[in-house]
Amino acid sequence: MLMGNRLKRIYIFLIALGFMSLIPACATDKNRLNLVKLNMSKQEVAQVMGGEGQAVSSERTKNNEVKEIWDYNYENFMTGENTSFRFIFLDDKLAQWSQAK
Repeated sequence: MLMGNRLKRIYIFLIALGFMSLIPACATDKNRLNLVKLNMSKQEVAQVMGGEGQAVSSERTKNNEVKEIWDYNYENFMTGENTSFRFIFLDDKLAQWSQAK
């Protein structure tokens, strides 16, 4: 009986540990966004976000600045919900970011 209760507790602990390991995976992308700051280079943003985003466009502005737009798309594997974030760089520096619609 003592061994049965102990195994049951270990089993419950392992199941709880498995569920707890899923929570950080859901929050990781939003936690990464807390590290993103304006004026970061494209390389710094890629490092924080886990790689380069999908290049959406690149153009030269009227002020002769190079404007590049990157999108990052994430799927929450628990809910199936997709979330997209857009990053706009001017001359290799992050000028703006937002959740894409």
